[in-house]
Amino acid sequence: MPLAATFAPPPARLRGKGDLTLVVGLGGDALAAARVIAVSADAGGEALVIADRRDALAARADGVRGEHPAVGAFSLPGVDAVPGLVTELAGIAPDQVWVAVDASRKTQDTAHWVQAVDAVLAVDGIAATGAALTASPDEVRGLGLPVLWLDAPPER
Repeated sequence: MPLAATFAPPPARLRGKGDLTLVVGLGGDALAAARVIAVSADAGGEALVIADRRDALAARADGVRGEHPAVGAFSLPGVDAVPGLVTELAGIAPDQVWVAVDASRKTQDTAHWVQAVDAVLAVDGIAATGAALTASPDEVRGLGLPVLWLDAPPER
């Protein structure tokens, strides 16, 4: 099902002690985006790899002790991976969810996994990259979620 394009501003990064922001993406996209978000959220510039509930609890506890938010990355091995990872994703129970999207990838493939993640975790926004690698970067807005460009945003 196609989603309506949105030009809503991206949500503010969470800054509370132990607040957990999770960035979900394909392969290394998740960790790269999580690192940028961690800096913008004053999370000590550290992004953790989160694979399950235990990792999430540890990240939250570290954030509380360190008096900063926690930012974690959850890497998907492929566009069809979400159904097999529902238990792990749901168990993380993050406070905020971003999807790391490379705008130069096929929109249909991206929509497939983003919608699957959204069905499990209620995605708050897109952390987008790859604007310079495609002639149609704004197609990422067709995913129906607010977009935060982590590299140079497309010119309108």
